Amino acid sequence: MMSHTLLTLKFVQGIPLVGSITGVYDALYMHRLSEYAQIQYEKRRFYHNVEQK
Repeated sequence: MMSHTLLTLKFVQGIPLVGSITGVYDALYMHRLSEYAQIQYEKRRFYHNVEQK
């Protein structure tokens, strides 16, 4: 679902006035994705450390 939204936002960014608004949403979605990636990285690192012990 998020990928569809991001694709739509990228398409709409080509329109001058609307593009500036969608740029803000793009930043918000990138922030959410970065948080999710950080959580996944921490989980992977935690499980890797547990398996080594």
